[in-house]
Amino acid sequence: FELLPSPSPIQAVVVPGNERCISVCQYLRNVGMFDVYPIRTPTVTRGKERIRIILHSHNNEDEIRGLITMMLDFLRQLLVTPNCLKLKAKL
Repeated sequence: FELLPSPSPIQAVVVPGNERCISVCQYLRNVGMFDVYPIRTPTVTRGKERIRIILHSHNNEDEIRGLITMMLDFLRQLLVTPNCLKLKAKL
């Protein structure tokens, strides 16, 4: 997973694989109530699927830390239990 460099409020984290990218976004939207979007193949090159994050002036530091924490927790869980995609996405 990779945070792509960006000087703008639009940030992207590479999460390879359409299914994995969608699952992470669904988890962040359903559980964390974060407004993130999957950018999938064929829009981007296979293996470069990403989560689109838009930061706004009304987002505070706690919200951003919460997003990062939830994303890292979910991605760590994927590394430990790859079959958890469908289960977590439904939460």
